[in-house]
Amino acid sequence: MKRFYYILILLCVFVACAETPRLDFEVILPEDHDFFMDLDYVQVTMGDKVKRYEVTNGSFEINAKFNTTYGDIARLELRGYNSNQDVIAWGRTPIFSSVESSWLLSLYFGEVNTIGHLYDEVSLPCSGAQAVPITGTGSGPDNIAGHFFFGGTSDASTLDTVLYYDSYFHAPYSFEDIPLALRDSQVMVVNNSIILFYGGTTETGTVSDKLYYYASSCTYSCGATELTWGENEPLPPLTGAKVLPLGPFQDVVDDYSGNELVHAFMLIGGQTDEGPSDKLYLVTAWLNPVTQTIVIRQKNFEWPTFRTSFAAAATSQGSMDIPIAIYGGDSENQLATLSIGDNPEGITFTLSFNSISGASPLNPEIAVTENGTFIFMGGETSDGTPVTDVYALSPARMNLETMTAQVSRTGFTPAIINDTLLLAGGQCGEDICDAAEILKIYETDTGIDVENIAQASHPTPRIHPSVMVLPTGNIAISGGTDAGGACVKSLELFTPEPFTTQTEEEK
Repeated sequence: MKRFYYILILLCVFVACAETPRLDFEVILPEDHDFFMDLDYVQVTMGDKVKRYEVTNGSFEINAKFNTTYGDIARLELRGYNSNQDVIAWGRTPIFSSVESSWLLSLYFGEVNTIGHLYDEVSLPCSGAQAVPITGTGSGPDNIAGHFFFGGTSDASTLDTVLYYDSYFHAPYSFEDIPLALRDSQVMVVNNSIILFYGGTTETGTVSDKLYYYASSCTYSCGATELTWGENEPLPPLTGAKVLPLGPFQDVVDDYSGNELVHAFMLIGGQTDEGPSDKLYLVTAWLNPVTQTIVIRQKNFEWPTFRTSFAAAATSQGSMDIPIAIYGGDSENQLATLSIGDNPEGITFTLSFNSISGASPLNPEIAVTENGTFIFMGGETSDGTPVTDVYALSPARMNLETMTAQVSRTGFTPAIINDTLLLAGGQCGEDICDAAEILKIYETDTGIDVENIAQASHPTPRIHPSVMVLPTGNIAISGGTDAGGACVKSLELFTPEPFTTQTEEEK
């Protein structure tokens, strides 16, 4: 990893840096930053304040100072321009809302549409643990402060540790141990203080039936604490199910003490201790700030066409009728709807299924646009032939639409940031893909198309990596395995095209 230390950017509260706390920034560069020779000038921006610095033969020095008031929400951005005034590199911090004199925030400055090598080795899982975001300051993508990993595997070991990637410092941290070494547990993020994790496979191969909540602050106690299920039938031992956050909804029923946010999750697929799961499990969680307890409820739904090797996603869009897309698995595609009712007798949940005709490959991937459209891609037929077509499914139109884009890889992981869809890692024919695929999403109120626009070379090719959409606008890539099945421990950051307007920046 390379660090660009001679940039000095100070954020000073009130007026005089000498008399009040200051916030320093270090600018981090990818290992390969030859794009510096193409820079003509750079701009540092905070809010409506812009400072420009010329670049000579790839060299420049910044000594910028910005004044702010303690507690104000702010964000710092650095953009690099070529002689045609095109943005060829950029980076920004997450939104921050306070100033601490001990802080040294990191700003990653990367070339547009490239993947930069940041660390040779990080203590993050290679497989068996999904990166789950927790909330921070702001809204939308800006609401992410960092990502947690619970357990997972590294080399041949099953982990019993909570690992965290911090978006403010671009660094991983190891937190408290969890009671069991687990992989493929079901993780449900309630807020930035409370995370539920359930089941998973232990180091001895047993499927766990334990439910825990993990407190990342000490408001509700610290570390991991075992919970019990609510009044209905408890969930069975479960591992590897897909966890779909359904978004919090407001509840006004006395049973929940009124006007509180109830957080809901749907668990689909996975394995029980008796074989593939043939049910869908709804889990709701409510935090009681008075008693400082967590109320858990659960409900089981029959799944008439259960299958394995499928993809699933949900999008609430603030509605009480939540669409859930189930794609692939060599069975009929489905668009399920979870309807939430609120009445004096209590909350009701009903689940209905609609069949969607079209290809149903094994092991496909799915992503969801900001407007709630599902994008289906990848996978293979039963004889191992890769499926190259990309499809979109709008809940309003209820049919698969074929996109312009083609995807000729399997074993990749998708991530969406604004209108950019990145397909990280994967298998291309007999070899591991040496570049990620960059797709562009063109979506209006009346239609959608997805097109291939470029590829970004992987400094370290890998299969089935973890991806993290960061509030900086980057996508972090970690974990996965190499051609020999060994754990890939490096960390890379993808820099998409920059956001072009203030409105786009603050989405």
